[in-house]
Amino acid sequence: MIEIENLSVSYGKHNVIDGMNACFNEGKLTAIIGPNGCGKSTLLKAILGILPIKQGRVSIDGIASTSLNSKEVAKKLSYLPQIKPIPDMTAGDLVLQGRFPHLSFAQRYSEKDEEIALSSMKQLNIEDLYDKPVSTLSGGMRQNVFIAMALAQDTDYVLMDEPTTHLDVGNSIKLMALLNELSSNGKGIIAVLHDITLALQYADNIIVMNDGKVIIADSTKSVFNSGVIDRVFDVKIHSVGNHYYYESR
Repeated sequence: MIEIENLSVSYGKHNVIDGMNACFNEGKLTAIIGPNGCGKSTLLKAILGILPIKQGRVSIDGIASTSLNSKEVAKKLSYLPQIKPIPDMTAGDLVLQGRFPHLSFAQRYSEKDEEIALSSMKQLNIEDLYDKPVSTLSGGMRQNVFIAMALAQDTDYVLMDEPTTHLDVGNSIKLMALLNELSSNGKGIIAVLHDITLALQYADNIIVMNDGKVIIADSTKSVFNSGVIDRVFDVKIHSVGNHYYYESR
């Protein structure tokens, strides 16, 4: 379990997250939604230790994150950032970098590492990109390669910031179905999502943030029924079976 207790994170004198409490469990897909600038990306970076904590505590499986070094964190948490540089390497080599935290003392990737990297690409049906330079790929293809790298890290928790960015509708649905499957098999998936309907359709739990605070954190059904999403986003959400759509008020 990842636990957030009374967390505050600042940029200079400006508090982006203020006194936040939340928890994320293995075996669950948790979607974080909220208006732009409410602190969603900042929360992920604070959990990972990329941003310093002004106040409060983040613990990972009962261990304070501040007591773990970067390699120890990388063995527990993998991360898909929102903004990513385009490296001068092949897609296969990039995915293989996800195995870096698991390198042996010899600092060489093993045959097992290569098998895991290829398996991660197969999960996303992009194994045909293995030898292609990342710089030649479309935005959607590159996004899937970076997702495969995060999966190749083989951590208990996967943190993703807008994972459906650059993906078309079909590939977005396939990705969310895969994340749902991974969580069902025991991984804790935390995904900041821009698409409210995907969050409602695929997530087990939803956290709604606004102004650096948690407005509600509960099961997807309870969050939907609460009407909080309607109020925070100024929309009206409708459901038809397990499908959702919204309209502006």
